[in-house]
Parts: sequence; structure tokens; C-alpha cells
Amino acid sequence: MIENYRGLALYPLLPAEVVLPNDSFFLDEESRWGGIARYSCPGRFSAGEKSKLQKLAQKVHYLLGLRHYSSSEFIIHPRRGIFFIEVDALPCLGVNISPYRESLLAVGIPTAHFLNHVLESALQER
Repeated sequence: MIENYRGLALYPLLPAEVVLPNDSFFLDEESRWGGIARYSCPGRFSAGEKSKLQKLAQKVHYLLGLRHYSSSEFIIHPRRGIFFIEVDALPCLGVNISPYRESLLAVGIPTAHFLNHVLESALQER
């Protein structure tokens, strides 16, 4: 989620998908930060799932009063639907392990351009 970007008050990024190895059941610290998990962006979501994920991320950002940008995590259960897991007000932008950075690149936003936008937005509030 990016505030005040491309003409939208809340610009939703494309949802990224966590792809775990076949022998992993869930995303633990080792999988996430040890380079075991991969991130696919855009993820393999239906158009309906993608739209719901983006709308839910916008709602989370707004309801929690977050500023400038955020990243929300969800789990999609095949029968029970979408579950909100957590939100990150300062998502990782690391080169090797960042689903947020992958989402930025998937919509054509270079990291430097994104950071410039965030800094300019913050300075305008002063």
C-alpha cells in the first residue's frame, strides 16, 4: 500500500505469494529470512482473490491509521476464505528477501523512486 501515488489516495500494490519448498508446512523464521522461501509477484491468485486482498490491505492501512506505506499479510484457505495475519508499517526493502520490493518492481516502481516519494510525502507534512 502506498499513500498518494499514481492519483490514488491509497495505491494497492500487486499481492505477492510466498512459495514454500515441498517439505515446508508453514513460513517460519528460517524459511523467511534464510532464503528458503521464494516470493512470486504477482502471485498466482484469481482476479477475485487479488481484488479482495488489495481491498483488505487498503482497509487495514486505513483502520490502523498507518502513514505513507504498509504491507499486510494474509492466508487464503481454500474453503474458509481469506484471513488477515499481520501488518508491517515498515516493510523490509532488502534486495534478496523482500516481498514488498518485489511488489514495487512488479508495477514498475524502482526502489529509489519509491523512497523519494515517501520522503517527499513525509516532508510535506512538516
